[in-house]
Amino acid sequence: MGYLFVAVALLCGVIKGYCGKKSSGTLVHSSDAMLVNTVRMLACILIGFAMLAISGELGSLRVSPEFLLICAVSGIATSAFVVTWLISVKQGAYMMVDVFLLIGVILPLLLCRFIYDEKILPIQWI
Repeated sequence: MGYLFVAVALLCGVIKGYCGKKSSGTLVHSSDAMLVNTVRMLACILIGFAMLAISGELGSLRVSPEFLLICAVSGIATSAFVVTWLISVKQGAYMMVDVFLLIGVILPLLLCRFIYDEKILPIQWI
């Protein structure tokens, strides 16, 4: 089931990137971008908490070592993405954005192979 988690996370990342691209014209300073991302993260937290509360699964908020590892890898990957995105856009190197987006797909799939101890079949890559 790990590959399904990665696929949903990737879809959310693509949507986030699209919305970020659309809003980039209105964001002038880095503080504007931080404010927008803070509001977005708070909205995600509230929606997730509401979904857990409605389904009666608040007990699933317990933190396991695997969960902490996934959060750390996600945080590092997101930070690397933001930094490389800003550098690439500032330098006009849009090909680098494509390269880093490709790495952002392959690297999590490979990491899930080891974290969830699942084989990833060729059909799942496609």
